[in-house]
Amino acid sequence: MRVRERNNAWPSFVDLFSNLVIILIFLLIVFVFLWTATNVFNRKAAVSVDKIAELRMQTAEQTERIQELEENEQQARVLLLAARDELLALDERRTVLETEQARMTQDQMEVVAAYEMKLLGMQTDREGLERIIRGFRNEEMQMREQIERAAGMQVELERLNTALAAAEAGRREKEVEFAALSDRLNMALSDKIAELNLYQHQFFGEVRAALADFGGVDVSSDRFVISSDILFPLGEFRLSSAGRNQLRIIAGIIKGLDEKIPPHINWVIRVDGHTDRIPVIPGTQGFGNNLELSLLRARAVVRELERHGVQGRRLVPAGFGETHPLVEGRTPQELQKNRRIELRLTNQ
Repeated sequence: MRVRERNNAWPSFVDLFSNLVIILIFLLIVFVFLWTATNVFNRKAAVSVDKIAELRMQTAEQTERIQELEENEQQARVLLLAARDELLALDERRTVLETEQARMTQDQMEVVAAYEMKLLGMQTDREGLERIIRGFRNEEMQMREQIERAAGMQVELERLNTALAAAEAGRREKEVEFAALSDRLNMALSDKIAELNLYQHQFFGEVRAALADFGGVDVSSDRFVISSDILFPLGEFRLSSAGRNQLRIIAGIIKGLDEKIPPHINWVIRVDGHTDRIPVIPGTQGFGNNLELSLLRARAVVRELERHGVQGRRLVPAGFGETHPLVEGRTPQELQKNRRIELRLTNQ
């Protein structure tokens, strides 16, 4: 809001006072002029005493008038000073009123802005309430649809219960048939396992006899174990000449076993590679850890057996790394015992 410029009335009163002073001076000059003229005229014309008395009377009257004018001037000056003080007081009052008016205008603008913000917030709240109402209506429609679907699902559930009851009756009949079939299968499987165990004992017996002159071979009831230090140089997966020799003998026994076991028995030789717990040296070429080394060694054994005539479908390589040690410990003998290749005869 623009504040009105203040009207300073003091210069006007100063001009008025100056004009009054000028008028008084003019009257004094006229009086002096008349008095001088009278004296000159009296000297030249020998004015009579009566004329002089008249002139003195006039002079006295002029003096009284001048005194009266001076008193009026004094009163006027007092009035001017009082008027000036009153104007200054009024000007100060006007300044106070203008300041108060500006403050009230600012307060009014702030109140209007607050009401506008409140109105905007109420409008936003109303929009939020409208959205909530729309959400409730949508949820109501969805609930109605779900109720309708639930009614349909209830009908479908009753139909499924009926079908389930029929299926349950059929399942009981099939369970009886399955139990009988399972018994027959278990008996047949037992017969095959018993038959395979027979050939397994023969196979491990022949391996034990063939490798009797070789050290580092341990033959048990379900597997035989060959030390990796016999088959491979330390930390490598390429077969040594002694290892190739042993695998050539084992390959001949496996080929003979393939001729003895009847075709209806599905069997395989599982070649399992194992290492010790010493970590692989970083940067080793060909493998990054013990698990990879054990698998590479098992594959090397399988390739060597295949090279000597064993069918590949009868051999399954596997690597276990250091996860299945035979003994716990870190002595050289214990670590050497855990570095091994195990061959197992099992069914597919």
